[in-house]
Amino acid sequence: MVTGKGLGILAPFLIADSNGRNAYHELEKSKEFQNPIRYSDIDPANFQALLLPGGHAPGMKAYLGSALIQAKIVAFFQQEKPIGAICHGVLVAARSCTDQGKSILFGKKTTALTKMMELGAWSLTRAWLGGYYRTYKQTVQDEVRAALANPMIS
Repeated sequence: MVTGKGLGILAPFLIADSNGRNAYHELEKSKEFQNPIRYSDIDPANFQALLLPGGHAPGMKAYLGSALIQAKIVAFFQQEKPIGAICHGVLVAARSCTDQGKSILFGKKTTALTKMMELGAWSLTRAWLGGYYRTYKQTVQDEVRAALANPMIS
């Protein structure tokens, strides 16, 4: 998305705009970006809020399914700190369950990547990117809706 590489003929339409590219290049220069802390070293007491970044490639599965990250998210939730999510990042929140086995999103309202957007991006790019936009068989919207409605998820 930042360079347009691999996006084929749709690169001019799918690449991040100049503001997004410039912001990303500034981010790359930051000390925090260049020296991230380990997930295990995250102490919610040291932060005012949590932002869950997203992504849609199969390489994101380790992050999206991490029990360690999910436990940290539950700790932020229990301390009533704001939690934001971008794109597939909301899946990590949906999968983060309290000791009672409920998603922290159960009974809440949230935004999520829509099925139409996810499947639309996949349909437009699958000829040259294959399954790049299909991280899971179930769409983000469907999984998040299930977490919002089902008190017990596994």
